[in-house]
Amino acid sequence: DNICHIVNAPVDVPDKVQKQASDVALRAVGSLEGAGVFAVELFLTSSNG
Repeated sequence: DNICHIVNAPVDVPDKVQKQASDVALRAVGSLEGAGVFAVELFLTSSNG
């Protein structure tokens, strides 16, 4: 049903996953024009990680 039921923060993931997530977030925010505070939400599920 596409509803988030659990949030673990800070997340405990391997360094490789953390680096990939950081790279994705930086590219996403870097592609936006403007200034301010941006939030990027990423979801790690049993089927993708």
